Amino acid sequence: MVAALLPWGAPVQAENLNQKYGPSWNCSYITAGDPLYEACRPREARNMDFYRDSPSTGHCVPRGGAQAPGDSGVPHGLTERHTGPSGGGSPPPQAYTPAPAPRAHRWGAVAAGIREGDPSHVGVGAAWNEPNRERAEELAIEKCQEQGVNCSVVGTFDTGCGYITVGHNDRGGVGWGSGPTAQRAYDNCQNQGLECKTQTIGGCIQD
Repeated sequence: MVAALLPWGAPVQAENLNQKYGPSWNCSYITAGDPLYEACRPREARNMDFYRDSPSTGHCVPRGGAQAPGDSGVPHGLTERHTGPSGGGSPPPQAYTPAPAPRAHRWGAVAAGIREGDPSHVGVGAAWNEPNRERAEELAIEKCQEQGVNCSVVGTFDTGCGYITVGHNDRGGVGWGSGPTAQRAYDNCQNQGLECKTQTIGGCIQD
């Protein structure tokens, strides 16, 4: 319907589109996003007739005001004009792009414990990328307790990584070491005078 009523391709003289197409015509007949559409809609709400000056410019006069063919002037200085990008005026509105949603906060935890009545047996557990701290701690303890020991949380983290490993000494003692990297966990375990496993358990929070 728009193409049939409004042939924008050729230069035209100023013409009252409200009068040309009758009382039922309104700005919605112009394709949304067209520079003329952006000029027409705000003025139409103020009971003004819209005049097309060129394929990309137009102006308005009070409803019923006089307008000579080809004359863009309006009595009483009430001329309102809109020029599209080619005329140096305001560009058409840009599409709105919503901001990306913030990254969900994630948690990790490591747990350890020594079997009651058997101080030569130690167990550890770890969890990461859980939706909250409580869930991360709960899972780390569960994995540790699967090894038959009473466990507690020994560290939590919400960025980076968390690892834990175990060790023993020649007197039958056992222990563990934890840290933000596998190497740090091993070193912290060794620093307690233990022979520690180089194999650690743990992981990293994903962005």
